[in-house]
Amino acid sequence: MIGFKATLLSPISHSRASFPRNGVSSLSKLLTTSHPKSKSKDSDRARLHEFIHGKCKSGKINLHEAFNFFDYMIHMQTTPPMSSFNILFNALVKNKHYGGVISLQTRMNSVGLVPDFITLNILINCLCKMSRVGYGFVVFGALLRRGFNPDDATFTCLIKGLCMEGRIMEATQFLKKMISFGYRPNVVTFATLIHGLC
Repeated sequence: MIGFKATLLSPISHSRASFPRNGVSSLSKLLTTSHPKSKSKDSDRARLHEFIHGKCKSGKINLHEAFNFFDYMIHMQTTPPMSSFNILFNALVKNKHYGGVISLQTRMNSVGLVPDFITLNILINCLCKMSRVGYGFVVFGALLRRGFNPDDATFTCLIKGLCMEGRIMEATQFLKKMISFGYRPNVVTFATLIHGLC
């Protein structure tokens, strides 16, 4: 597995460009919005359930609501499980608020919350959608160092990201390495690469 980690990452050049600031830095002011004071664990749980299973899963959420409720979540008496944060992030992804997800995950790290495998996959997806696949591979490296095993979604996002940037040869090499180390891509992964070649 160690050889896989080192070799898999070697041919991918990481972009040194900074994250695009439009739509990201302008959101930073929302992080300072005062959060509602939690009155009890029961009221916290009720409000969390309503927001996560109502607003987020329906997809009817805007950035202002997401940032405000995220701030509320990290100040709850009992911090919600990472799965709750992932539902929030996925809701933003569905609305194409990729920069918002990156900002919230940066905020999450700053308060000491550790992302799980799904969180890292969501972040990789966002970075690739924003044509920042180099940073996607940085997160991929962190995922491997944490001992997680990449899945089809991980590989497909990275291959699609490379294809979106016109780096077809690197995408092909990455797929070959993926196969040589025992990972079997699914139909979606192959279709993504074929689409990039066309």
